[in-house]
Amino acid sequence: MTDSNASRHESGDRSRGRGDARGPRRGSGGFRGQGGRPSGPRKGPRSGSDDRSPYRRREDGADGGRGPRSEKPGGRDGSRKPYDRDGRGPARGRGGDFRGKGRDGGDRFRSDRPRGDKPFRQGPGKPAPSRGGEDARRDNRREDARPRRSDDVRQAADAAPEAAERTPTGFAGRPDRPRKQRSRATPARLAALGAVRTIRERDAYAQDVIGKDIDRSALSPEDRAFATRLVLGVVSASGTLDDIINRMLEDPRDISPQVRDALRISAYEIMFLDKIYHAAVDQGVELVKSVAPPAAGVANFVLRSIVRMRSEFPFGDPTQDVEALARLHAFPAWMAILLMSDLGPETSIAFMRASNEPAPLFIAVNEAKTREDLVRRVFDRLEEPIERVSVDEGEVPGCLRVDEPRTLLLPDVKRLINQGRILVSDAASQHIAASVLPDEMPKSFLEVGAGRATKTILIQSDACRRWGKQIEDYVTLDNHAFKTSILRERTEKYGIHVAESVTGDVLAIDELMPGRRFDEVFLDAPCSGLGTLRRHPEIRWRLKPEDVVEAARTQLAMLKALAGHVEVGGMLAYATCSVTHMENNSVAKAFLESDEGAAFRLAPIAGKACIATRLDVDGPDAHFAVRFVRVAEDEPKRAPEAAETDDAACETAAGEAVDVDEATVEAVTEEVVEAEASPADDATVTEAVEAAMDEAASDADDAATEPLEAAAETKALLVDAAADEAIETAPEA
Repeated sequence: MTDSNASRHESGDRSRGRGDARGPRRGSGGFRGQGGRPSGPRKGPRSGSDDRSPYRRREDGADGGRGPRSEKPGGRDGSRKPYDRDGRGPARGRGGDFRGKGRDGGDRFRSDRPRGDKPFRQGPGKPAPSRGGEDARRDNRREDARPRRSDDVRQAADAAPEAAERTPTGFAGRPDRPRKQRSRATPARLAALGAVRTIRERDAYAQDVIGKDIDRSALSPEDRAFATRLVLGVVSASGTLDDIINRMLEDPRDISPQVRDALRISAYEIMFLDKIYHAAVDQGVELVKSVAPPAAGVANFVLRSIVRMRSEFPFGDPTQDVEALARLHAFPAWMAILLMSDLGPETSIAFMRASNEPAPLFIAVNEAKTREDLVRRVFDRLEEPIERVSVDEGEVPGCLRVDEPRTLLLPDVKRLINQGRILVSDAASQHIAASVLPDEMPKSFLEVGAGRATKTILIQSDACRRWGKQIEDYVTLDNHAFKTSILRERTEKYGIHVAESVTGDVLAIDELMPGRRFDEVFLDAPCSGLGTLRRHPEIRWRLKPEDVVEAARTQLAMLKALAGHVEVGGMLAYATCSVTHMENNSVAKAFLESDEGAAFRLAPIAGKACIATRLDVDGPDAHFAVRFVRVAEDEPKRAPEAAETDDAACETAAGEAVDVDEATVEAVTEEVVEAEASPADDATVTEAVEAAMDEAASDADDAATEPLEAAAETKALLVDAAADEAIETAPEA
């Protein structure tokens, strides 16, 4: 130990002063207050360290760093260091690169070489934090205690032109982790905003996103229910909401898609949920702040403008303007015209109104694993009300309605679902599954379009309920391999027997199953899905008129391909979840008139010519089903009158040929417009539809009438010759 270091060491032990300007060493009792931080490393030997190697001076005469000097001329790697690596910079009197001087405890420096990935805060007069150890943690705690700048100040600083060139002087956080914006929006609305954005960006299905992001979240049951209502409502009314928002903007491109998502939620609350206006506006602004704080002013202006113009909605008279009627129920104009044409004014208006309401919850009892009385006993013990369900005046076996969706979250009910004892399925779907089975148990059964096995489970469960066992030779066919994989997993979970699950195109069934025939073939056909808009709201604005035509073509082609794989005396069942005349009655008629359908006759199903459930607020979805029986191996094509007789029977049962007098139309329109529109005059809704289509045909260049033109073309295909123009049929014999 040198004389100078020894003197400093002694003075540090004797005095409470700073000694060598670095303060007393640890344990000497010379700190001011308990827990104070050391001002720097000691340059002399520590107490009790006489057996250690003495510190050696550097070649330039300065004191050495911590630890004994190595045998190499420089640092550990042999390079010469201008200062030691204790994180405090060069000592006094030592050569090194530093700028500015700090307090007596040490010199301030800013090295030209990089100090690491994270910049550190260098306030004036404060010692630089070390690279690690207790000193660094203590320094960070002191810095974190400093008040941070507000978000507005940070936004202004980031927006400055010189921000990209300015060297940061403070701790800016991890550059790869975006700063989370603070928002006063409710958790339910924030969850709904995230789900709506995911649906838009990924073109996903609303129910899938809700099940993943909302149902499994930590939200309360009430918040989950509200968030689900917002997501389904916003997605189903997105086109109308965009129309309303765009009216408040000079250019629809003025707002980003993220801001539009937030505005849609608040606009939906204002226009369709009748929420308190100032609360909806305030929450809407907070939602916008959570994604784009600078757009808060625009959001406030747009939402307040929507509140002011709400009395003008739907921007026309629904009794005379079909676009205003469609806008009132958040439907595309072409779809409203199509529904008017196929269902009639009264039924179509009820359909549009019911499509905007939450769907009721139905469950099916899986007879392959349990009995209905045992399931009812569980719900009775939980004091959760359930009731049996009837469709078309007939009770659906094993179908129960649950009043509250939250019931499915109860542990005992979740256990029933996880064990495969109950299945969530719409009542109309259960009704069709039970109706496609023949009176006697078939030896073989082919299900086409099996998808995720919902109908498979229902049909085999009904077989157990009716005959005490499942169908032995049960085969499924689907064109998606991932759905076939899901089918195998679900059938195993629910204890359902499937002899063979095939992946392939039904149009190539002759190559997939050459010469193979079945006692019954059930085609659960791909369709427009208009009967399930409550559960699949994204269909409403993604669907185009030409999609309906293409679906009808595909459905007829599938029936023709399957006709040769039905045994004589066997059944061919056809089902959709649509309400359009083109996909239902027209396809059935075209099949019976084709060469492939010449050997088939229309057979009763559920005691009627066909099943055609209607969409009601508290009822099941709208589904359609018909059944054909093969009466001969190869029979000449029947006369057109016979096919028309079958079609007329099915059409009458479906209720799609409706004659409405003026009194009925007037009563319906008065109920629809209520406070938003004036009472109906002499012009009927039917006349308004015809006038709108005439206007669309005469003004094809007008962008506003393009949806109506497409609807007019679709109606022409439907009413006049859907089977001839939209579907390729064989010429008459």
